[in-house]
Amino acid sequence: MQITTVGPNDGNGLFYHFLIANGGLGIVSRDGKLHTDDPQVREAAIKSVTYMTNTYKEGLYRPKR
Repeated sequence: MQITTVGPNDGNGLFYHFLIANGGLGIVSRDGKLHTDDPQVREAAIKSVTYMTNTYKEGLYRPKR
C-alpha cells in the first residue's frame, strides 16, 4: 500500500477503494456533483483516511529499503 500519487501505485485509486468499502460510494453522483455533505460519505472518508494513516504510521505497510 502506497499512499502517494506518484510511482507505480495510484494513491487516489487506493483511497477510492477504501472509501467504497466503508460505504462512501456516492461521493460523486452521475451528474458530477460532490456529496461531501452526506453524513455516510463523510464517515466513510474519515474511516478510510484514519485506517490508511494508522497502518502506515504503525509500520505495517512501509516499503522495504
